[in-house]
Amino acid sequence: PHKKSPLVVAVYNTTEHTQLLATLSALAESQLELLSSIMPQHAIQFLAMESSEAVPEHVGHLARAHKSATLLFMDVCGFTAMAKEVEPVQVMVFLNTLFSHF
Repeated sequence: PHKKSPLVVAVYNTTEHTQLLATLSALAESQLELLSSIMPQHAIQFLAMESSEAVPEHVGHLARAHKSATLLFMDVCGFTAMAKEVEPVQVMVFLNTLFSHF
């Protein structure tokens, strides 16, 4: 007689796992969009490729030179308190008026 091997069938519901992966992917994408709006692409790529331990030693490689560029650091007294009290459009009008004088 011919001996048959037992057949094992396993069924897994991967819906929850798939949904979790989709949520994590969307979160990573939104974080990348945020970083892209405030950091240069080469800095994002550096941070993505390097381990966190290596970043302080190699961060100097991120520096770039830009001719005819000016950075202005300033503190507008009372700005935070004012921004909490008025509508966002009023904050933007204030900032536009302020920086139009420069």
